[in-house]
Amino acid sequence: MDTPRPENQRSRLERALALVTEVRSGEGTTALLMTLNIFLILAAYYLLKPLREGFMSRIEGWQEIESYISAITALLLIPTVKAYGRVASRYARRKLISVVTSFFVSNLVVFYFLLHFDVPYFGILYYVWLGIFNNMVIAQFWAYGNDIYNPDQGRRLFPMIQFGGSLGAILGPAVASRAAHLSAATLMLLAGLILMLCIGMTNWIDLRPRARRSAGDVVKAKRPVGGAGGFQLIWRHRYLLYLALLILVLNWVNSNGEYILRRMVSDAADSSVIAQGLSLQTHQGELAGETFIRYFYADFQFWQNALVLLIQALLVSRILKYLGVARSLFIPGLLAVLGYGCMAFLPILMIVRTAKIAENADDYSLMNTLRAALYLPTTREMKYKAKQAIDTFFVRVGDVAHAVTVAIAGVLALSAQGFAQLTLCLVAVWLGLAWLLSREHGKLLSGQEREAGALEVADSRAAAYARAPQADD
Repeated sequence: MDTPRPENQRSRLERALALVTEVRSGEGTTALLMTLNIFLILAAYYLLKPLREGFMSRIEGWQEIESYISAITALLLIPTVKAYGRVASRYARRKLISVVTSFFVSNLVVFYFLLHFDVPYFGILYYVWLGIFNNMVIAQFWAYGNDIYNPDQGRRLFPMIQFGGSLGAILGPAVASRAAHLSAATLMLLAGLILMLCIGMTNWIDLRPRARRSAGDVVKAKRPVGGAGGFQLIWRHRYLLYLALLILVLNWVNSNGEYILRRMVSDAADSSVIAQGLSLQTHQGELAGETFIRYFYADFQFWQNALVLLIQALLVSRILKYLGVARSLFIPGLLAVLGYGCMAFLPILMIVRTAKIAENADDYSLMNTLRAALYLPTTREMKYKAKQAIDTFFVRVGDVAHAVTVAIAGVLALSAQGFAQLTLCLVAVWLGLAWLLSREHGKLLSGQEREAGALEVADSRAAAYARAPQADD
C-alpha cells in the first residue's frame, strides 16, 4: 500500500482516478496496478472459456453431462481447498500467489500436449479444471487485496479495482472472438503468458518501496498464513458461515433466474416460428428459432454489460461511501425481490428480460465488490483460506442446489411463473442472511476500532513516558 502524502500533493494520476472513486495521495499507482492485474486475470480466463464448449461438443450427450459437472467440481474442491490451506501455511503471500498461479500455468502446458492426442473425455477434464481455476485465482487476488488494504482503503479503492475486472469480463470475450482463428493449443499458451505477467505484476506491487503501510506490514508480507483450514474457519465463525450461506443462496437464485429466462426465450422463439407460418420440426423452423434466440441474447448481453460498466464506474464507490459495506448488502436482495416478484406475477418476457439485466448488472458490479470488501475486517487466514472455500466450494454447491431445483420442478411440472415464486422464497432467505451478516460485520468493525484505539493510547503513553525526565538510580 502506498505511503500517504499530503492531499495537496496528489499526482495527476490520482486526481484522474478520483472520477471513479476517492483516491488519496500516494494510493494511485498501487491501485492502478491492482486494477490492471485483475483485468489481465479475467482476460486470460475469457481466452480459455470459449474452448470449454468446443471440447465438450466432442462428447455425445454433452448438454446433459454439463448439468452434473458442477456436482463433480464441488466434490473435487473439498481436497483442493484443503491443499491450498496447507500451501498458504507454508509460504508468504507473494510466494503463495506465485506458486498457485504457476501451478495453473503448468496445467495449461500439460493440456497443450494432451491436445495432440485423442484423450477420452478431455472436455470433462478441462471443464472441471476451468471451474476450479477461475474461482481460485480470482479469490486469491481479492485475498491479496484485503491483505494490503485496511477497511477504509478497501471500501474506497475496491470499486475502482473491480472496474478493471468488469472491463476484462467485457473486453475479454471480444478479444477471444477475434482470436477464434487461432488453435486451442495456441490460446492456452497465450493465456499462460498473461498469467505469468500477472505473477510479475503482483511481485512488483508487493516489492514497491511505498507498498508497505508500516514496518509491521513488512513482517506480515514475509510471514506465511497461519491458522486453521478454510472449512474449519467457516464452521468456527458465525460471520464466515453467514457469508458462505449468503454466497450459496446468491448463486442459487441467480442460476434460477437464468433458467427462467431460458425457458421463456425458448417459448418465445417457438411462438415466433409459428407466427411466421413455419413448423418447429422443419429445418427452416429450427434456423428461425436459433436466430431469434441468438439475437435476443446478443441484445441482452449488450445492455447488461453496458449497465455493469455504468454502475461500477459511477455508483458503486458512492454507494459504499454513503451506505457502507453492511447496509449496501441489502440492495441486491431488494432488487431481487422486485425482479422475481414481477416474474412471479407478471411472467412477460420483456419484464423478465429487464429484471435479469438489472440483477446481473448489480451482481457483476456492486455485489462482486461487496464480496471482496466483506473480508476487509477479517484475519489473514480468513482472507486467504476461508475465502477460497467460500468462493469455490460454496459457489459450486449453489450450482448443485439449482440443478436439484430444476429436477424437482420437472417432476412437479412447474411453469416458469411457479419457478419464479419458488425463487422468491429463496430471496427472502437471502435477505435474512444479509441481515445476520450485517450484524456480525458491525461487531467485527467495532472490535477493530477498539483495538486501534487501545494501540493509539498505548503509543501515546509510551511517547509521553519517553519525553518525561527519568530519575537517576
